[in-house]
Amino acid sequence: MSAPQWLLVEVLDDGHPFVVAVGETPRKRVALGSFIRSDDRSSALSAVREVRATNRAVTSSSRGRSVVAEPIADDVSGLVHGVWLRVGYGSPDTSRRPSAWAFTWDLATGRGRRSAIASEDQSWSSLGVQQTYSFAEGLDKLDLGSDTVGVLADVVAGVPGRVLQVRGVERRPDGDDRALQIVARFGRPGGSGAPCRGIVRGVSVDLGSATDVSESSSTGASVAEAVARSLRRPGEYRAVLDPETMVLLHWDGDAPELVQWQRTGLDADGAFVHPDDVEVVRSAARAVDEGPRDEVSSVRLRARDGLYKEVPATVHNVSLADAVDAILLVFHDRVAEQAR
Repeated sequence: MSAPQWLLVEVLDDGHPFVVAVGETPRKRVALGSFIRSDDRSSALSAVREVRATNRAVTSSSRGRSVVAEPIADDVSGLVHGVWLRVGYGSPDTSRRPSAWAFTWDLATGRGRRSAIASEDQSWSSLGVQQTYSFAEGLDKLDLGSDTVGVLADVVAGVPGRVLQVRGVERRPDGDDRALQIVARFGRPGGSGAPCRGIVRGVSVDLGSATDVSESSSTGASVAEAVARSLRRPGEYRAVLDPETMVLLHWDGDAPELVQWQRTGLDADGAFVHPDDVEVVRSAARAVDEGPRDEVSSVRLRARDGLYKEVPATVHNVSLADAVDAILLVFHDRVAEQAR
């Protein structure tokens, strides 16, 4: 009989667990009940349900069959995002499971956090990885290749129940970049106030060193990317914003060093665009469809010293998908000069 394997089971859809990886091999989401053999189905489903409900590991043994299920949960809420499941027969299996972790994105604020890494010999502190981050900061360290635009479109649309499953490469401080699979589900807003963006909960699994895993990301640029680079002026920065929340989502190109956009500015007053200028930016974006594309607005951006600096900025609309647009705020490094 073949050796048992660790199955990564996503449990974000209440009552419907899905297998998304077998060991370090990613799988398209498939219902656990359909994936596992019929003789083991009842025991496996029961163990996963118990782990999801209690956030505690479950181990059972009966008639030579052992079942082990371990939670991958959010550190703050205790909500279980995924379960490592192994069903085996005979001698206890000693195979190692890959590292995995739960994560949460708050689309209203642009904040993100990852749980403690579910690993036998690693911790985020030993790897030099921060557990809290801004959304743009997290994406800046994650190469999703051609899936980047689709992920941004899903974030801007924020459709409850939407499932995201992508692969990418996370750049690590120690230089050991890791290939990841990311599975996430978009939820409903937690409150009734505006902006009405929801919470995205997910689970990531480490597929191995990026140098050893072949990823689909292409090192070559598309024609569109080449054209965009040719139009970018020296010292020019391009920020992609959520039009509803004005949260910074992504830098098209390099990020300015002296503009505050990373996790250290994630406080109540840490908006990227000055709150009083939010409607100015939105109005300029709406005007793009009605008039010249080069209309310039005066916008205040937050500098590293915590103060807002006024800069001239050009506002554009960026089509991410059908009926899904983001705002592209273009400014020169004069904001960095003023922040000195």
